Amino acid sequence: MDNISGMDVAKVIREKNDISEIIFTTSLIDYIQDGYEVRAYRYLLKPINYEELNKHILNCVSDIIKKRENFIIIENKGSITKISISSITYIEVMKKELTIHTIDKTYYTKNSMDKIEKELEKYNFFRCHKSYLINVNQIQYISKNTVSINDDDIPVSKHRIINLKTKLTHTLGDVLC
Repeated sequence: MDNISGMDVAKVIREKNDISEIIFTTSLIDYIQDGYEVRAYRYLLKPINYEELNKHILNCVSDIIKKRENFIIIENKGSITKISISSITYIEVMKKELTIHTIDKTYYTKNSMDKIEKELEKYNFFRCHKSYLINVNQIQYISKNTVSINDDDIPVSKHRIINLKTKLTHTLGDVLC
């Protein structure tokens, strides 16, 4: 590019779009550090190997898809709502109605707890009781037969407490490592 550098283009992109991924290709290793300034996804050195480029692009697309899948859609009385999964603290069921508690709001929908449990298991949710599904990332503390999430005490079945502690240990291990 004649009068503008790739870094200049990346800065303009970041000003207008904070979610796009940027992959730099260059023969100059000196500018790799500048890539952090614009949160570059990758910085690839020329000559570019096709298999390597393909691998990095596929990883990038996969990461984008994971970010976009991070919500659920519920229906209640004819209205449809999109809820960020990371904002969900816990879900409870009573008489076939789910109450979805988030950090700042509560939603209601008719759905099966088993169905939503399957949908959320890959996002670190745990069925701690037949009526409760909790976001393990939101746990403040665990006592003998309850967990505290967002200052709410949620019952934990005595048959599930050991599995919950194991899951929490794995989650903490992933965060620390």
